[in-house]
Amino acid sequence: MVSEIRPKYNARSKSGFSDDRAEKYGRHIEALCNKKNGAITPQELLNDARKKSSPLHDAFEWDDTHAAELYRLWQARKILGAITLVIEEKKPEAKAAGITDARFMKTREPVRAFVNIRGEERSYKPIELLTKQEDRSWHEQLIGDAQIKIINIKNEIKNLKNIDHIIEVLDKLEAMLKNELNDVG
Repeated sequence: MVSEIRPKYNARSKSGFSDDRAEKYGRHIEALCNKKNGAITPQELLNDARKKSSPLHDAFEWDDTHAAELYRLWQARKILGAITLVIEEKKPEAKAAGITDARFMKTREPVRAFVNIRGEERSYKPIELLTKQEDRSWHEQLIGDAQIKIINIKNEIKNLKNIDHIIEVLDKLEAMLKNELNDVG
């Protein structure tokens, strides 16, 4: 007898629901996909969740006033996360000669202008302010967040074919971040 391996659905960290709910939701979504030729759109999922009998019904906020406020908060977070800071500095030779022409400026890669800092309340601080503060705990948090992102990326692409070289690069990057975190601590 051949045994079929049945994967278990789990919730990602900070998803707002338990692994048990993820299993329930995942099985239901899988069944919906099977009815829809293997795929489902967010609109179709929402339409299913509108039914009080759907396992997904309680995962949604149905009070329109409250839902609107939650959506606006999401939009505010999206705006805070979407703004980047571009730093231009004079190339060393232009600086030495006192040249201010834009053609002699060196532009660094854009960075997030406002960084999400966890504390008692979720807040965002300007990156420039954070780099000037004596308290470097935010640095540890950002390095830790980057490590988690790398681990998540690795987990998402492990099932792809011919990507061993990408995993090797991500492993090296993760090790560099661990070393950086150890240097900070």
